[in-house]
Amino acid sequence: AVHSFKLSRNHVDWHSMDEVYLYSDATTSKIARTVTQKLGFSKASSSGTRLHRGYVEEATLEDKPSQTTHIVFVVHGIGQKMDQGRIIKNTAMMREAARKIEERHFSNHATHVEFLPVEWRSKLTLDGDTVDSITPDKVRGLRDMLNSSAMDIMYYTSPLYRDELVKGLQQELNRLYSLFCSRNPDFEEKGGKVSIVSHSLGCVITYDIMTGWNPVRLYEQLLQKEEELPDERWMSYEERHLLDELYITKRRLREIEERLHGLKASSMTQTPALKFKVENFFCMGSPLAVFLALRGIRPGNTGSQDHILPREICNRLLNIFHPTDPVAYRL
Repeated sequence: AVHSFKLSRNHVDWHSMDEVYLYSDATTSKIARTVTQKLGFSKASSSGTRLHRGYVEEATLEDKPSQTTHIVFVVHGIGQKMDQGRIIKNTAMMREAARKIEERHFSNHATHVEFLPVEWRSKLTLDGDTVDSITPDKVRGLRDMLNSSAMDIMYYTSPLYRDELVKGLQQELNRLYSLFCSRNPDFEEKGGKVSIVSHSLGCVITYDIMTGWNPVRLYEQLLQKEEELPDERWMSYEERHLLDELYITKRRLREIEERLHGLKASSMTQTPALKFKVENFFCMGSPLAVFLALRGIRPGNTGSQDHILPREICNRLLNIFHPTDPVAYRL
């Protein structure tokens, strides 16, 4: 390279006046560059993004895209902590692929679909640096990669950090939707639709946001059902009298809790978690089926999605996976 410039998470190399490339300094990108260069590929062709100054062709008034009628939020899964810009690149690839298909097959339609990346991981605090502080130094690179990827699953199954992940994605989806509507005020008035494409763990979090699934409340209900009754045969009259009072108090407490949950449920229906109705929910490489199976939901033979995701919540659910993907499961 003739000249290099270091950024926070990237660096730029000038190979000539006309060849300028941007490279990511993430661990996975460095490993990919090393492997491809050993195979004989150049650094630029392996993982670089070529930068251009100016424009290729001058824009005209006819180049203005059609009014956006459908927006698609692209939600990432685990591993985003290692490469925060990856979701933006992947969304750009989806946007470009959709544009080509739109021009080829739907050129006569006055519609436009916009893809928006949803990066929710970087704003979370979680445990801070606690996990990093207890990580041994041996095979540090592999351990750091696991801490930055698979650890997200551990966080989500933890009752201490699960709500932070759910609220992080929920707030980011609502923020992006409000921002888009403020810049496109006619979107809602003209019946614009919203879909979500989620990958990996992002599918599970998105599903729980849409359905309002709460493991803590279900666990409390399970404990109430499995409560053991003490043996009254060896109790004194006073103990039995106190036990009867305890049952009455517990029954009254449960009635109050049920009324409270009912009020919360009614308020949730009045103010849904998301500011928009989801038209289509695309699960890609999704472990959602495993999470549902562990929650007691079994596959249905009706050919309908209602036992998984009712249509009043989402009009259509699609599960897309590669047969060799070890993380993906059938719904």
